[in-house]
Amino acid sequence: MTTISSAQASDQVGAITNTQTTRLQDNVQALVQSFATALLESIGSATRTEGQPATSDAKASMGVANGAARLSTDVTAGQSSAISSWRAPWLAGAENANSYLHAADADAVTRQTGKPDAATFMKATGADFATASSLLYGVMGSNEDFRNWNAIMAAPDPIMAARQATGALYQSDLPYASEYGGGFTPDSQQVLAQSGPYAWLRMEQREGLWLLDGQGQILRPIAFSAPDILRTSRDFGMDVGKLTDLADQMDTLGVHYLPGQQHPGSDHGVDLRDLAAGGVGSAYNWTIDPQAHLKAPGAQDAEAANARLAQELGIVLPRGTSAAASIKASNVGDTINLAGDSPNQGEAKGIPAGETALIEQLLSQLKVALTNSK
Repeated sequence: MTTISSAQASDQVGAITNTQTTRLQDNVQALVQSFATALLESIGSATRTEGQPATSDAKASMGVANGAARLSTDVTAGQSSAISSWRAPWLAGAENANSYLHAADADAVTRQTGKPDAATFMKATGADFATASSLLYGVMGSNEDFRNWNAIMAAPDPIMAARQATGALYQSDLPYASEYGGGFTPDSQQVLAQSGPYAWLRMEQREGLWLLDGQGQILRPIAFSAPDILRTSRDFGMDVGKLTDLADQMDTLGVHYLPGQQHPGSDHGVDLRDLAAGGVGSAYNWTIDPQAHLKAPGAQDAEAANARLAQELGIVLPRGTSAAASIKASNVGDTINLAGDSPNQGEAKGIPAGETALIEQLLSQLKVALTNSK
């Protein structure tokens, strides 16, 4: 058997890293080398001649490998548990969200009291401009804002409070609908399926996902992609758990919405049940776009925004959704899963979701080098 030392492995990783350093952080570099060392030692332990007594060094190596095995053993059960217990984080405490609303008889002056401008909200909460403008104005459109901003800004987490207030408002009977144009209520022929605020509508012979308020009026269309559904649900404070029942209805109707169903040969589509349970809801890992740098301006920003969204919401990236999710250590039959075995483990290990592909590329090249050296 031909092997290479840990030092040689580190040199190989370093050589590869030199060509990828623009986006790799120092803590991730250290983690890559740790994985590489554990992989080498695990391979050495697995291929040891049967019956050969282990030396103290070998025992130490096996200890390192066993530590890595906490990440590298089959994590399906752990991920299933994490997904089954997942709940949309913006709903935590939402049962008290009505305390963030004004009464129906509150006049316009009262309703505007305490509402900050975008700059003030950003300074008070640390939110970026996109988040501030969405929460303050975007989710309201031309509707009347009955959210109590004095109560929202006094909350421990004003961003969370604003989202919960938005959800409570649009599920209430408050007179928020604008008198200028009002809201549009789809009829029974247009509503093919509905669960809570989510509806699958046929509008002008085109079908798609829409967000409705508690009065049945359209709030906005939702682009049919996992991150767009999550982002819209979060911003409007809606319960994505309702998507499970919507999926059941769409299945009964024979609607093609799952990945691979909408267009032959395409992975477009969303697994609504998986998304409702905290999964990626897609046939691919939408937190990573290896071609982003080759696309139009804004593609890399979108990639980064999706990665931040997944981290914020604790989305579980299960094995098999993407080549970037895991690698096979074929010599020992284990999988090193870079997403972790719980919603926040990847973040806890210091791996931003957008950098997982880069780490995966380094480890894949290391594995090739190991294979060619034998």
